[in-house]
Amino acid sequence: MKNPFIPDYETKERKMLAYYRQYAKGMITRDELYQILLDNGHLTDTLKEDFQDKLTDEYSHFISEMLKKPKDEIMDRAYEIVCKEGIKDELLSMPIDDKERAILVDTDNVLEEFYRDWLDFDVPLTDSMRDSIEDSIASATKYYGKQDQMRPKYTLDYFKSRIKKDREEDLER
Repeated sequence: MKNPFIPDYETKERKMLAYYRQYAKGMITRDELYQILLDNGHLTDTLKEDFQDKLTDEYSHFISEMLKKPKDEIMDRAYEIVCKEGIKDELLSMPIDDKERAILVDTDNVLEEFYRDWLDFDVPLTDSMRDSIEDSIASATKYYGKQDQMRPKYTLDYFKSRIKKDREEDLER
């Protein structure tokens, strides 16, 4: 006779359901649950959708902020607009590992960070953006597993200090 208190692990789905129940009861954390799901290949579709939504939202937010700017500034930043759209499209079409995708979903301002990496890569827009993006993914994921959370290369403090430095240089001129 089967014991009703022992979970039935006949199928992979039932096993995952048991992990969801453990999470619901507070026996494991959300991070532990996601790691279990990721290890068992269950987050692929969700991660793809979340990643697509994240990039689309970032780009939409960027464009909506651009539209608030004066026309001259929009024209001056046309290259940035085109590059960020290209980075978004390239990321969505690239075969990215689930772990890398999960790290990128957890990273703030992916498009901005990858755009800055692209500028440092110093390759014309007509050349392949893929090499720059692959380097950016490698950079974003390099230390992720060694720390509790991602420490983005470009933080808000970085941009504030950069703006302050640019303004000081403009005043000196």
